[in-house]
Amino acid sequence: MSTVIGAIIAATGVAIGGFLTQIGNYINQRLKAQQEQKKWENQHEAEKAAWNRDELSKERENLKETYQQSLRALSLFLAFLASLDGREINSKDEQRQLQLVDNVFKWVTLLQLRHNDAKLNDMVTHFAHQQRWDTAQEIKALIVDLSKLEKGFFLNDEKNQVENVEKIDPDIRTITIDIDADYRKKELIAGVEIPKNYTFDYRLSKMTSSQREKLVDIYFSRSGLIPKKLKLSLLPITKTWEAKLNPIDTEPKDILVAWEKDYERSLGEVK
Repeated sequence: MSTVIGAIIAATGVAIGGFLTQIGNYINQRLKAQQEQKKWENQHEAEKAAWNRDELSKERENLKETYQQSLRALSLFLAFLASLDGREINSKDEQRQLQLVDNVFKWVTLLQLRHNDAKLNDMVTHFAHQQRWDTAQEIKALIVDLSKLEKGFFLNDEKNQVENVEKIDPDIRTITIDIDADYRKKELIAGVEIPKNYTFDYRLSKMTSSQREKLVDIYFSRSGLIPKKLKLSLLPITKTWEAKLNPIDTEPKDILVAWEKDYERSLGEVK
């Protein structure tokens, strides 16, 4: 009898032990599943936050470019008017003026869509009817004022903050080019004065891989990097590139394209 009771007790113990083991496994699986779910949610939130930051950064960069290009387009138009110096406008001048005015509208209308500012709308309407110096100046001043309304916009930052960003930004390259003397002489005869040299900032990441490769060929053996400040040259690397273009009304990316073509041409001559 005692043997039977012992067997029953043993069997009950085994059953209870198995049941408790199953409960333990179930609890562990639930905890593991919850941990995995939490880990996935955290990762998802981190990726979402990173994407939002990236999109916000892109939007801000596009906005900066819109303001900068609007001011640049108006400045080029004003410079063109100043270059006329009271002389009679010829057909070439008219064509150039149409190009400059078209570029003004291309960028300023983007700011109109963003702000729907009555004063800006009125000024642009007046400018469309008559391209006057004073109207262009007023639009420029108003654009600067509108930029101050942009939250976190770089024109709103304190000067020292801007300088700090420029100092620590590893992507910016300050590029200087020389302008071909014969090209400058030809343009001057046509009434367009072009500087002897020109300096602009451009992001290394926005260059094409082939452009970066050529800069590495020029500079890496000397300094082990592409310097922050550089002058575009050809092969042999001691030969300075003399651009045959007007840098004032040429986009930086197009300047680099022109340099790259001349660089490849000089490479063929060296070979």
